[in-house]
Amino acid sequence: MIKQFYTNNEFKDNKIILNDSKENFNLKVNDLISISLKNQEKQVYNILSIDFLNNDVILELEPYTIKLDNIDNFFFDLDSTLLNSKSIINEPNLDRLKDLISQNKNIFVATGRPPFTAWDIVKNVPTKHPMIFANGSIILNNDYSLLKTFHIPNEIGVKIYKKLVELKYDFLVYTPEFVAGYNTYKTDFFVKKKYFSRIRDGEYKEGDFTKEIKDWTFCKFLVLKASNPIEEWDKILNLENELDGIYGVVSQEPFLDIMSVDATKGNAIKYLLNKYDLDIDRTFSFGDADNDESMFEVTKYSGVMPNGMVSVQNTAILTMQDNDTNWFDDFIKSIE
Repeated sequence: MIKQFYTNNEFKDNKIILNDSKENFNLKVNDLISISLKNQEKQVYNILSIDFLNNDVILELEPYTIKLDNIDNFFFDLDSTLLNSKSIINEPNLDRLKDLISQNKNIFVATGRPPFTAWDIVKNVPTKHPMIFANGSIILNNDYSLLKTFHIPNEIGVKIYKKLVELKYDFLVYTPEFVAGYNTYKTDFFVKKKYFSRIRDGEYKEGDFTKEIKDWTFCKFLVLKASNPIEEWDKILNLENELDGIYGVVSQEPFLDIMSVDATKGNAIKYLLNKYDLDIDRTFSFGDADNDESMFEVTKYSGVMPNGMVSVQNTAILTMQDNDTNWFDDFIKSIE
């Protein structure tokens, strides 16, 4: 869903025309939109009315100022967003998180990582709330006990597993209890990841588990594109059409995540906000990749990282500074 638009047109009676934008326009009245006019900086507006003329979109808008007083809940992707390029949180950003908590703001994690590769990171995030892992397919309580899964039906998960083995792809399976790797030894992926040393005993295993998977809870598959010739990749992409109830999304090149259609960060956010009676219109999400777009679609406020994927650069209301800066601290200062 596109939320940032660029136009050479000018406002007239608080209305602006977005030429040839009808096909890609999915916003509604009272949504926020960011518009750049010729030779002017981006401005956030509230949508008062929407009309269409042929392929053009005609919007009645009013300027909107984002204020910290109107925000209670913050959801953060980790890699390339809250974490810098060294996989740590910049100190000013961390201090700002702690300060917001002291103001009774709610801090949440929403990452594509499974819990098992994120323990050492999430322990440094100052939150007392449940955490979203594996693109929304696994939600853990703050004490790391299981709260909720949005998993692939077992019979579908078994078919995917067997197909990936048949095609000889390197891949991982995320379950609530462990990560299982299938290593074809055609890439150095598993050597570089060092899962046996990084993941706690009992939470990682590697091999062909075809005979054991009938009782697994399949939360997410991560498939390594580089482990086969490019012409084989369509066979993986076609699984989305061949099997019911799944979808694929790129969370980080060159990997494809395969999950239940119910497993998105956006759905996980809605689940948590509903469970704890928190207002989605007082919620901000930040991310950098295709798997973060579902967050941007459901939260009133959203920010995308400029260091992230090109495909999501216009899907959030704001573009932040890059993740190696004190971007979050600076942003909160600007809306206090």
